[in-house]
Amino acid sequence: MSTMVVEKQKLDNKVEQMKEIVQLADQNIKKLEDQQDEYDFIVDTLKNRENEINGMTPKELETEKMRVLGMCLELKAKRLDVVSQLTELLNVTQALLSDLISEELPEWKQRQQIACIGGPPNACVDQLQNWFTAVAESLQQVCQHLKKLQELEQKLTYESDPITQKKAYLEARALDLLKNLLSNSLV
Repeated sequence: MSTMVVEKQKLDNKVEQMKEIVQLADQNIKKLEDQQDEYDFIVDTLKNRENEINGMTPKELETEKMRVLGMCLELKAKRLDVVSQLTELLNVTQALLSDLISEELPEWKQRQQIACIGGPPNACVDQLQNWFTAVAESLQQVCQHLKKLQELEQKLTYESDPITQKKAYLEARALDLLKNLLSNSLV
């Protein structure tokens, strides 16, 4: 196989890796949302039962509080996982975008110039367009994920919440990548 074909396969593999991380992030954010809804429900139920005159025995109350604490710890871990996963997704997306901008785009432009002066018409833009589109879709998904995290943060936040700590950084990074993509994708 030619090196050009191998390079194209490497880029295709990076695109697939990026898409897999996007799907995994989708699933994990949905799980986080469900976990947080369940946590909210249990906490509200516990508060209501505490306020009832004959609601709970001290032992039942202690058991429920331990359950809530366990759920809280699971929720914190899931939030950290989701933030880490979005960071990883942005890292993979940035690496792919860098490859596209620094290698593929200049090569395509060179082939286009050669074709314009009578060389072989080997200036297929379809593959390049597909790669840039995949990156744009990934970044759009990241933005949607960040909006969802903001909604979850508004419902529940705590000291050293990874969403609160990293959200602005992730938003700025996604926006920078999107700007970079748009400024380089117009050929």
